[in-house]
Amino acid sequence: MNSSQKSKWWLDAILFSGFLLTFFLDFTGLIVHQWLGMIAGALALVHLAMHWNWVKALTLKYWKFTNHRSQLYYLVDLTLFAGLLTIIGTGLVMSTWLNLTLVNYDDWHTVHVVSSLITLAMLIIKVGLHWRWIASALRSRTQKPAPALLLQPQAQTNGRREFLKVMGV
Repeated sequence: MNSSQKSKWWLDAILFSGFLLTFFLDFTGLIVHQWLGMIAGALALVHLAMHWNWVKALTLKYWKFTNHRSQLYYLVDLTLFAGLLTIIGTGLVMSTWLNLTLVNYDDWHTVHVVSSLITLAMLIIKVGLHWRWIASALRSRTQKPAPALLLQPQAQTNGRREFLKVMGV
């Protein structure tokens, strides 16, 4: 895995973990929830910037020259983007930072929660679609090369004559 792929993998792992952590308000508390939400939003923008060439290319040729798998990825990503914008927008309106007096707070909260649930579902679908890449990246990060002592000596596979040559006999 090259350094660009490593960066993308780590960013994606942090984004996924951050979204899950932010999702459970009872676990984090309101203040941490708000900060994690803003950090996740900023990291999502970084993620978008890292993949901007793909987004731009696919947007320009979406209906003509792309395969169905790319179209599916695009729709999932577009739904995630819309969901994150909705979550951040409604979250800011309801936040203690702006301290707005909302007559219809329950409606804002409902939109925030429903968009969070839909975005979580889309995020799980996205992870499922990219599972091979995720597993491959994990495998390459966790596999260690076999120690030299455990490798079979080549002389054993070349026969007796080669062994005697190697041994100087």
